[in-house]
Amino acid sequence: MNQASMLVVAVEAKKNELIERLLEMGVYKHHDGRDLYQLTLEELQDKFRGSDE
Repeated sequence: MNQASMLVVAVEAKKNELIERLLEMGVYKHHDGRDLYQLTLEELQDKFRGSDE
């Protein structure tokens, strides 16, 4: 696996981890109505920190 592929896998794993944690917290959507899986890693991190609005 090349470095670019490894980066994609790592980003997707982090996104999945954040989505699972947000779901456990009762967060199902972004404030603009998008589902969590549609968000970027940065948007998910902001949502998790509570600084997305």
